[in-house]
Amino acid sequence: MRRSSSYAMVKRLRRGVAVLALVIAPLGFGWSERAVASPARGPVVVAENGVALDVNDHGVVVGSYRATDGTTHAFRWIRGRLTDLGPGVANAVDDRGVAVGQLHDRATFWDRDGTPHDLGLGDQSHVSDINRSGTMVGGFFTSPGEARAFVLEPGADDPVLLPLAPVEGAGSGYPVAINAAGAIAGEFYVDGWSRPMMWQAGAHEPVVLEETAITSSVTGISDHGTIVGASIDDLGYMAVVWRAPDYRQVEVGERGTHSLGRGINDRDQVVGVSYQNGPFRWDPRSGRTTILTGLGEPETRGYSEALAINDRGMTVGYSSPDLLGPTHAIVFGE
Repeated sequence: MRRSSSYAMVKRLRRGVAVLALVIAPLGFGWSERAVASPARGPVVVAENGVALDVNDHGVVVGSYRATDGTTHAFRWIRGRLTDLGPGVANAVDDRGVAVGQLHDRATFWDRDGTPHDLGLGDQSHVSDINRSGTMVGGFFTSPGEARAFVLEPGADDPVLLPLAPVEGAGSGYPVAINAAGAIAGEFYVDGWSRPMMWQAGAHEPVVLEETAITSSVTGISDHGTIVGASIDDLGYMAVVWRAPDYRQVEVGERGTHSLGRGINDRDQVVGVSYQNGPFRWDPRSGRTTILTGLGEPETRGYSEALAINDRGMTVGYSSPDLLGPTHAIVFGE
């Protein structure tokens, strides 16, 4: 499953209040390959003062939370057990239990046993995602003030820089997610606006996606190649997908509810948030939108966002019962 984009790049609105969504780095101890990963009946808090950013098909949840010293720490959670991974953010975890992200502001991955490995890309580097083959994508500074996107194949000593978007004035691309085939979804910036793009599997040829709005963000990609995100025009936010092979932009979820697409699984189910109705899951086969249960509903001034979904439907993100109160990393109920 591929899910929401990392926190290093994304600032979103929290019902008119700026809210940050976090990024980068988990851990894994052994678990049964038969681990249950079905949706919870009701919301389950996995980390107070935190955000859950990814969940694998064995129910391992990763993200970040605010530690008692006030700093942001990465975490790993499985069946009620929370493990603090140290200063950083947990971005993604694959189904083997390998996690990627950022520890002490440096791009890092963790083995299943929790052993961290610095990728040697320097400060202010990070890994956004990892696919089932172990290929990683992320970003780092090649020189002061010059950031570049990279892909790192398993067994390779050095990362390969991803090409810039074929648009005049385009800045460095930002890779958000990679699928099993090696297709990479992300964004680039031109004239201060974010634009959707992808790098094709294999040669990593950059492709600019169709855009029908002022600006767009990308948050995930499925193994079918469906890319999820959001577009913003003068009418507001719209959760959208771009479907292979032509990658036309299509609005999903409930129309006119000012929504953001945050994550996608390999069944092409989309999760996100509607600012009118709350966190949602959208199924492409039925076209049905299901409103998920967080710690508070819009009517009670709570706020929640669904950020990631695994192939069994387990959905994670963050929630607050009070609009202005702290958020908590949760598994959503229905």
